[in-house]
Amino acid sequence: PAGVCLIDSSKTIVYWNDEAAKITGYGAELVVGQRCGILSGKGGGSSCFPLDDSHHPGRHEDCVFFHRDGHPLHLIKCVDQLHDNDGQVIGVIEVFVDNTGHHEIETERDALRSILNGMRDPVYICDRNYRLLFINQAMRDLNVGIDDNKPCYRAIYGRTRICDDCPMDKVLSGEVVSQETHLSGTERIYEVVHSPCRFGDIPDGKLAVCRDITERLAIRRRLIRGNRELDSFVS
Repeated sequence: PAGVCLIDSSKTIVYWNDEAAKITGYGAELVVGQRCGILSGKGGGSSCFPLDDSHHPGRHEDCVFFHRDGHPLHLIKCVDQLHDNDGQVIGVIEVFVDNTGHHEIETERDALRSILNGMRDPVYICDRNYRLLFINQAMRDLNVGIDDNKPCYRAIYGRTRICDDCPMDKVLSGEVVSQETHLSGTERIYEVVHSPCRFGDIPDGKLAVCRDITERLAIRRRLIRGNRELDSFVS
């Protein structure tokens, strides 16, 4: 369902359907008969209803409009002119839908991308079918030329089939799984923490954060070797 608004040549609102009222909180009784300027400051205004020849038919726009209760709405609208039999412009029709939910998701997604790209640890996100959805800059720097179109087991781990120890099933059940492994293109050892990634109400993929633990493991081996030598000396 879409909101529909008709503006006549005097820029007076002459029609406002039920869906427009439902989306905006403004009933027809509040807007019909009013000049379109009543919408100024709410993402509308006279500039949104072109009555001159500069208009491009079927123009699509993104618009921020404030609901009657005050919260912002992100609308996608299509604006077109109405003509009489002689081709004269007699008004404008605007059709709009509420895109607020999608806009909020995109905003959150962009924020997440910024955060993950700011991390020094390589990070990737894949769906339940092992398709890569995101690779952060650190991962790209580590694996120059990485192919986003390849599944994660090929692009990230350099394998021809799903990893034998792949934790996808556990992650999809809600678990957080930690593994030690090599990444493609490097001989270093990484601790990879796989966490559930939700695209809806349930996990539908995994987010993997890879931390280089090569030096930490080398120190651990030296400590173990040193302890053994000390035990041997004491005994």
